[in-house]
Amino acid sequence: MKKFILSIFIVLFFNSICLAQDNLATLYGQGSVEISTNFIGSMFGVATVPAIGYFINDNIEVSGALHWEDGEIDDIDYDALGFSLLGLYNFNPIGKNKNLVPFAEVGIHMMDMDVEGIEAVDTTSFLVGGGIRYHITKNFSVNAIFNYLMGDLEYKRIGIGFSVFSF
Repeated sequence: MKKFILSIFIVLFFNSICLAQDNLATLYGQGSVEISTNFIGSMFGVATVPAIGYFINDNIEVSGALHWEDGEIDDIDYDALGFSLLGLYNFNPIGKNKNLVPFAEVGIHMMDMDVEGIEAVDTTSFLVGGGIRYHITKNFSVNAIFNYLMGDLEYKRIGIGFSVFSF
């Protein structure tokens, strides 16, 4: 519960930075809830993910995200804290086709997992994925994502969330 409250605070903090900095027109804050699984029943986790990003131009952006995750692998509980660095490509920047913005992303994901009864495990994975943003307003969107992580652990994530943009 403490992790959830802290992550909500961080998301709101990032979003308030974005809204307060009118001169940083390309900075944004984002928050999401993601489900991690390997889709064969042996891994399932739920993560809270605050992020902050920067638009290089209309199509290209970079972002960094924190991940707090609780889950289970083969009936063994784990807690994880991770960080991702991502590059995103927006196929249809806002304004060119109303409010729908599909995107692709690639990056690296590092995670420290505390597994019940086992020493802490550090993992590094390559991340590839994509999703779609639906802009409710120019400065607020609802997002859906799918990621595939390959590396020390191989699994998939799906998520829903929101973004607050300062244009």
